[in-house]
Amino acid sequence: MARRDGPAGSRIDPAVPDLRRHEHALRHDAEATFAALTAFNRWLEEEWGFGADGRIFGVPLLSLVDVELAVVELERLLARGARMVHLSVGPVNGRSPGDPCFDPVWARLAEARVPVAFPASESGYNELVSTQWGHLPRPRSHHQSAWQYAFGFIEAPLMHTLGALVFDNLFGRFPDLRVATMECDGSWVPYLLARLDKAQRSCTMHAPWIGGRPKDRASDVFKSHVWVNPYPEEDHAVLLEWLGPERLIFGSDWPRPEGIPEPRAYPEYLPAGTPDGAIRRMMRDNARELLGARVMDRLNHVKIVTPEPEAVDRLLREVLEVPEGWELEGAKPAPDYPPLPAEPVTWASILERRGDDGSGGFITGSTESRQLQILRGPTPRIWSVAIGTRHLERAHQRCRERGIPCSDVELVPWGEKEDVSAFFAEVGGIVFEVMRVEPRQPKP
Repeated sequence: MARRDGPAGSRIDPAVPDLRRHEHALRHDAEATFAALTAFNRWLEEEWGFGADGRIFGVPLLSLVDVELAVVELERLLARGARMVHLSVGPVNGRSPGDPCFDPVWARLAEARVPVAFPASESGYNELVSTQWGHLPRPRSHHQSAWQYAFGFIEAPLMHTLGALVFDNLFGRFPDLRVATMECDGSWVPYLLARLDKAQRSCTMHAPWIGGRPKDRASDVFKSHVWVNPYPEEDHAVLLEWLGPERLIFGSDWPRPEGIPEPRAYPEYLPAGTPDGAIRRMMRDNARELLGARVMDRLNHVKIVTPEPEAVDRLLREVLEVPEGWELEGAKPAPDYPPLPAEPVTWASILERRGDDGSGGFITGSTESRQLQILRGPTPRIWSVAIGTRHLERAHQRCRERGIPCSDVELVPWGEKEDVSAFFAEVGGIVFEVMRVEPRQPKP
C-alpha cells in the first residue's frame, strides 16, 4: 500500500527462506511440511508481525496437503492476528484445491474473512508436466529452461488454479472467500476470462463438476472474488477495462525486475487521465480492504469503570479475541459466566438508552485513526464501545453460550458502498457494539 508521500503499509512476502519452493518436494510428508511452515510462521510473526502496527503485514504460509493440520495451523494464525495467508498454486496430491475435501480450510478462511494470496512459486509443474517434455524435474528457479519458464512457472499453474476454483464452485460454496495473485503479472487475465466463459458455454449436461456447477458466468465469478497484482510495465488500460480499478493491487518488489524503486512513481505507468480515485484504489484502498486494515485502531485506549472489570475483561478476551494485556493492582479472579443479572438487550432497548435527541452530530476521524461518533443529547455520556471483528458470528455464538445479554445480529446500511453487520452486548453495565463492515452486495 502506498500514499503519494510514501508507503502507507507493506505486505511482507515469504521469499527467503523460500519454503513455498519446498512444499512440492515435501508434499507426501504432511508432518514435515507443517513443521517447516509453522516454524517459519513463528519467525515471521516475531520478526515482522501480522499487522498490529497497521503498517507491516506479514503473510504466513499455509498448505492443503493435510486438512486437519491446516485447520490447526490456521486457527493458531487467526488467533495471532494474521490478515492473509499464502497458498501455493497447482494441484494438491492429485486433487484440485477446489475439491470439497478441502472445505474445512476454505470455510474457516471465509468465516474469518481472511483472503488467500497465490504468489509466484514452485507449483510442482516442472516435475508433473515438464518432465514429459524432456526437462529436469526440479531445477533451481534461475536454472529453468525457456519451456519451463513459459509453461511451468507463474502463468500456467496460476491460471489452472484460479480456473479450478471457479469451475469447482468454490466461491459458490463460500461467497465471502477472496483470493489475490501476487507477483504473477496480469497479462494473462483477458485470455483466461475469455477462455473460462468459452469452456463453460461448451459444457454439455453430461459434464462433471467437482464441487457443483457454478450458477453464474465464470468471468463474473472471477471478477467478484479475485484481485490481481500486475507488473508496472503492463498494459493497465486493458486490465482496467477487464477488471476495473477495484480488482487491481499495486505492488513494488524492488530491486527485483517486476518492481520499481519509488512507489510514488506508479501512476506514471498508468494510462493518461486515470482518475485519482482509481489510483487511490489500486495503490491503497484495495489492499487495505483485503487485509482488513480498516479495523486497525489508532485511538489509544478506552477507560472503563465498572463493578465487574473481570467480566468485561473476559468478554474482550474470550468472546471478542482481544489480546490479553495485564492485571492492575487489586484485580480479582474472573467469575464464572453468566455475569451479574442484566436486562435483555435488543436493538430497540439500546436505541432507547442511547440518549441522543435525534438532531444529528458528527463522525470524527478516518479509517486510519478510527472514528468517534458524537451525537447531540441532554446528558453527556459514552453510550457504547464499538469493536470491529472479522469473527462476528463466532463472537455472537459465544455470547449466547455464556449467557451474556446480547441482541440479534442485524445488517444496517452504512455509507454509499458498505453495510455493517452488528450486535450489541452488555457486560458490567457497559454496552459493546460488535461490528463488521460488509461490502454492499449488488441487487439482483
